[in-house]
Order: sequence, then structure tokens, then C-alpha cells
Amino acid sequence: MDAQLMFPTLDQPECTNGHTSISVQRFNSPEEDYSRTEEEVADNQITVSESFYLNMSNCMVNSKDFRVVTQITLQKSISRYLIIILAVVAALLVIFIILLV
Repeated sequence: MDAQLMFPTLDQPECTNGHTSISVQRFNSPEEDYSRTEEEVADNQITVSESFYLNMSNCMVNSKDFRVVTQITLQKSISRYLIIILAVVAALLVIFIILLV
């Protein structure tokens, strides 16, 4: 199952000490799939194909607030075998049509 994470509202203010951060990391994975602080331009969409953690941290801000709206949409992933089978059937159909004409 795939998860599509979208951040339609993202306001990461500058901090007095430390950083605001958003990170996405798959279970049992040492690497983060997505990691942004207030200093970086954040992507507003990411797709994760396994179970994951979504972590957000705040700090003492100079001005404004740390605001995030996160939309998570779960989708069943299409089996690779299904895609291969459909491609083979489509190719055979095209060959069959060419032979008939």
C-alpha cells in the first residue's frame, strides 16, 4: 500500500535556537526519505511505499508559529505482475490485429 503525503500548508519560521523540522522515515530504514528544516525549500508532496514514521519538531521561534497541515492518502499499489501480464496481453492483441489485417 502506498501513502501519498501532501503538505498544502507549511509555515516553518526561523528559530532563535535549533530548527523546526519535518521528516519521513520508513520502518527499519536508517535513512530518511524526506527531511526539511526551515532553511530549506520543502517539497509539498512525497509518496512512501512502506510503513513509515512522520516526525515534526518545533523550536523557540523569533516570530510567527510553526504551522503544518498534512494530508495523507492511502492507495493500494498495483502489482508489478499485473502490469506485466496486461502489457503482454496488449502486445499479443496488437500482433493478432496486425495478422488479421
